[in-house]
Amino acid sequence: MGKLVEVGFSDIITKCKIIKENREKWIEKGEEIKSVEQLFEVEISYGLGQANGSNNKSLGFDKKSEFYKHIGSCRSIERLLRFILLLQRIIENLHANKEESLSSAVRKAYDQELSRYHSFFLRNTVKGIFYLLPKRETFLKSITDDFTQCKEDEIEGHMKTMIDTSEVVTSYLIDFMKEQDHFELP
Repeated sequence: MGKLVEVGFSDIITKCKIIKENREKWIEKGEEIKSVEQLFEVEISYGLGQANGSNNKSLGFDKKSEFYKHIGSCRSIERLLRFILLLQRIIENLHANKEESLSSAVRKAYDQELSRYHSFFLRNTVKGIFYLLPKRETFLKSITDDFTQCKEDEIEGHMKTMIDTSEVVTSYLIDFMKEQDHFELP
């Protein structure tokens, strides 16, 4: 199970590194980047809102351009948002139905949040992983400090806090990205 988790999170770690490195590059260029919003706006102003490193030529950046291989922060931020939404939906599913298995909760969350962005091959690969997920109780134990000491209402409280907290972040980012007309990037 450890390798599967490692592979699943490696893309998220890569996106975080891209955002951090891009922020540093923009600051070196003299841009003021103190927030995700500013990073997003700067990249859009340079025409990099949809840049993913492989489509940059079609966006007008030839091989001589400093942005020819640029992997955009906008795309990375949206992918991080999708991941947060996936986690949020998993917890919502578990919170709403105390009898639902982790596999079922993850499957529903994946279908709702990520499957539409994945190829047929990747969707089927991911569906195979659902059978390898731990039991609900094992998962809940891994996200609380000491599951064995937590009462059911405390676990429910932890899940509710996770849901409410992530909802604030996801709602804000979705609204901001829609304002920028950059939601649902490829």
